[in-house]
Amino acid sequence: MNELKYYVGTRLKFVIHREGDRIEEEKEFTGIHFSKSTTTIWFGEIGYSNEYFDFKPILKPLNMLKHRLKGLEKVGVESAFFSTNVLAADLWAIANGDITDWRYFKSDTLIFLIDRQYDVFGLIERRLAIKSMELEDDTLEDH
Repeated sequence: MNELKYYVGTRLKFVIHREGDRIEEEKEFTGIHFSKSTTTIWFGEIGYSNEYFDFKPILKPLNMLKHRLKGLEKVGVESAFFSTNVLAADLWAIANGDITDWRYFKSDTLIFLIDRQYDVFGLIERRLAIKSMELEDDTLEDH
């Protein structure tokens, strides 16, 4: 979960469980601390250690990116929406699967995706994060 350090300062949400209780922390994710055997995530002055809590971040899978980009095209958003045409081209390359390894993303592209809480590190596939869509499905089933 070392990759979570890149999301510090974002409003990344987490699902946190402790003995059957579920907490969704929606405050700003302000820090993460690693020691030999524990990891603690921080939201301001509130910390949750994996010694007592099971926590997973809620992230968007990269395959949602293509859908979002097509949606922007449909409403007539020009590539000027992005800071550069290069950024728009890079996002399309990622969305189309032409670039799959985050180490090959340009830094502004990586920052753009992390800021918007996309799973650029494959945490969902490794079962270290929850897809945002899974929570939406659970919410719909509850009603």
